[in-house]
Amino acid sequence: MEEANSLYKTAQTPSGVSRVLKRSYLEKAIRIYREELHKEIRVEAKASILRNIGMSNFRLADVVDSLDAKTELKLVTYHLSVAIENFIQAINWRPQSMGTEWGKIIVERIMDSFELGFRLAVNRDVENERLRSAELDKLFQGIPDTIAFKSLKASCYLAKANFFYRRSIVAQEMSDFRAAIQFLEYSNEETQMAIKYAGTTDSALWAEIRVMEVEIASTRCSCESIRMRHQADTFLEEELSQDGMSIGMMWTILDMYKEAVLLTRDYDIENEAIALSRMGKMFDKILKMRVKAHESYRAAFDLAQTLLPRDLNNYTWFKDTKEALERFQRNIVLEEQQREEAEKAPILKKLEPELKILQTIANFELYSVVGAQKLLKHIYEKHPPKTPYKFDGSKLDRVATHAALKEAIVNYHPDRQAVFGIEWKVLCGEITKYLTQRYEHFK
Repeated sequence: MEEANSLYKTAQTPSGVSRVLKRSYLEKAIRIYREELHKEIRVEAKASILRNIGMSNFRLADVVDSLDAKTELKLVTYHLSVAIENFIQAINWRPQSMGTEWGKIIVERIMDSFELGFRLAVNRDVENERLRSAELDKLFQGIPDTIAFKSLKASCYLAKANFFYRRSIVAQEMSDFRAAIQFLEYSNEETQMAIKYAGTTDSALWAEIRVMEVEIASTRCSCESIRMRHQADTFLEEELSQDGMSIGMMWTILDMYKEAVLLTRDYDIENEAIALSRMGKMFDKILKMRVKAHESYRAAFDLAQTLLPRDLNNYTWFKDTKEALERFQRNIVLEEQQREEAEKAPILKKLEPELKILQTIANFELYSVVGAQKLLKHIYEKHPPKTPYKFDGSKLDRVATHAALKEAIVNYHPDRQAVFGIEWKVLCGEITKYLTQRYEHFK
């Protein structure tokens, strides 16, 4: 027994012992442990030996894998399944005197065996993923279907579901959407097996199962959305490269982007925003529907703001969205200015005589107090405000003139004149312009 323990410890040495020797030490330790089982020993000793056989097989699986990258998966899963089987027997033979903590440690080793199997399985070449999954199923054979082990079996199935879920994420990052969706289906199958064995008492396990179900559903939607968006991108690029552009095909591509938006709604903010940005670009650049383009870009930008503090400024879709919205804003301001200018033109023509007089007085002695006083008196006499005001032109010194200019700007500001008609508003706009000019010079 001491020899087996010594061999096991030597095999765990991080350096100084080759992998070939480690394998030899572990295999010899397992043989000695098995010989000890056939002797008349106490129950406590038998449980410990079974645990040691399990640990030796667990370590052996890792050593065998590291010896040859081409090691078949079935050899790795064989050692791990033997390890799990002996761990289960150790739990069954454990007397009450060994306590529950000892049993918890064994359960952790069983879960470690599954995690190691999943990790090593990724690097093994198999004909297809179904064979890989079937080989990993052998790890479950050592766990009985009794009530005592159902929760453990559910946890192991959930670990396998998580293994396939992680593989789906990797496939999605590599734009292999077909494989990603396939892995999600495998993950869902294993989650259903976890539900089968979960029972009703383990609330923590059920919480993990529910999280996995949500993750699978949301990732499936994201994956389908990205796949749909990439396909639409490809179709659009092909269509734009041709001499003649099919409007019907453009609407089909737009529908694909809409589908990509719907698939990610409430699940994946970033990919929903990207799809909306693509829609905005189509409405803007191809279909020339500015209102629709602005709506899509605005929705994409608003979603992007919810991702703060993450910096999206280096992403093309976000830069396109922001630049488009800024361009739309500039166009709106320009159009509003042009509309106002067109509306004001006939009124300015009508007011031309009065405005010429106003301009002459406004430019009289631009930097002097006298010039400012003359402008104020002319405005209040010829165009008194429509609202109550106070102005006494006979008591104006420099300080009072400065204050009077400021008050006059408030009295004649066009934003306060809308209720008095467009002609009066336009006139007040011109008056305010000259008052502001004089005020800036007067300072």
